[in-house]
Amino acid sequence: MATIQIAARPDALDGCFATWAETEAANAIRSDMDLAGFTKTRRRTTYAALLIDATVMLPAALYQDVRDWYTINCASGTIPTRIKRPQDNAEIVARFSGPPSIAWPTQERVAFTVTCKFEQLPQWRGL
Repeated sequence: MATIQIAARPDALDGCFATWAETEAANAIRSDMDLAGFTKTRRRTTYAALLIDATVMLPAALYQDVRDWYTINCASGTIPTRIKRPQDNAEIVARFSGPPSIAWPTQERVAFTVTCKFEQLPQWRGL
């Protein structure tokens, strides 16, 4: 079994996400060809992935840690990392499926909200 590289999560970001929504999604690639009224459909399926939408509010001092986690540690989402599920405080391995979205809900700029999208591939379950 091949070993995979798992990016380090900054120590300051050790907690769980406040909101968590997950969806099982089967990846499918579909193509259609139309030849003189006959349609041929080809469909290829790959392993199902667990898609996760998670949000948390953090103090402003952790802004750069979040940016570095995605950009440097995870190489803009190409390297998986460990995240904590709020329902059981368990760590799972997943990768960012896009850059985190950051919002500053107050004018005082003392805290920000970060929304992340992750995907967990089947081979990472149990790591």
